[in-house]
Amino acid sequence: MDSHTTDRSDEGGMKESRRRSGAPRGEVLSEFDAGSDHFRVELRGHDLWGVEVLVFQNGALLYRRRFYTRELAEQWAHDQRAELQRGNSN
Repeated sequence: MDSHTTDRSDEGGMKESRRRSGAPRGEVLSEFDAGSDHFRVELRGHDLWGVEVLVFQNGALLYRRRFYTRELAEQWAHDQRAELQRGNSN
């Protein structure tokens, strides 16, 4: 890194912003199998834009949705898991 390049990962309160949103990037909320498929549900914080739930099926992004709070995101993720385990997806 030269004098004109800076590492901004700790500048501007990035870590603090992630704490406020409730979910660090890529936090695995759950992993489970349904039928022959493997699902992974992640939470990702987006600073002031809320918390995003990403649902992966066999490693590929199936869908995502963003919420204002972590609590709403976790509830939706819980409901989606129940639907996926019953064989339905929305």
